[in-house]
Amino acid sequence: MVRSRPRQGSAADRAYSVLVPRPSSLRRSSDRWETAAGWTALAVLLLLVPVVLALGSARAQQVRDDAAHIRATSHQVQATVTALSERSVGEGSGVSQVVTVGWTEPDGSTHSAQRVVYDDPPAVGSPHPMWVDRSSQPTAPPSTEQDAVLQGWVADVGAFTATLVALLAGLALVRWTLDRRRLRGWDEDWLAFRRRRDRGAAG
Repeated sequence: MVRSRPRQGSAADRAYSVLVPRPSSLRRSSDRWETAAGWTALAVLLLLVPVVLALGSARAQQVRDDAAHIRATSHQVQATVTALSERSVGEGSGVSQVVTVGWTEPDGSTHSAQRVVYDDPPAVGSPHPMWVDRSSQPTAPPSTEQDAVLQGWVADVGAFTATLVALLAGLALVRWTLDRRRLRGWDEDWLAFRRRRDRGAAG
């Protein structure tokens, strides 16, 4: 079976050449070190995949736990917008809308609160569902399962990207160090060759 190779000259071809170099008697110890570094980075990346997936799962579970805590300590109310007013955000930043809402709890007590709305404020008299805590203060609604899954994926992608960038940076540093060593060796070999040639010409 013939082993296919990536297109010559491409980034994939260069990576392939590092991991699977062509057999040659001219390979130097620095070339073998570069190949070993490439395989080590690949092995580390594969070993860290389960860790990255675990981080994403942990992040998703944290979002679910936070949502469960909000549901246990807060509840949703069907408030009604009772007033609207403008509030300056800052010079050159425009204004925001302060929405005053009111609602009645199941025990018959009435409450009101103000919320800041930056886009598309509701009209007075329109319903305004929201979540409030045990002190009847507005709070953020609990995250949905879709939010948990999305944040888990974001954590996975972020951790994998950070790991990949760190490994590529390490490989670049190894190659830079080996290239400097190869250049020094080339200079030393060339200087030795010139000395031998000069001695030969002088007799």
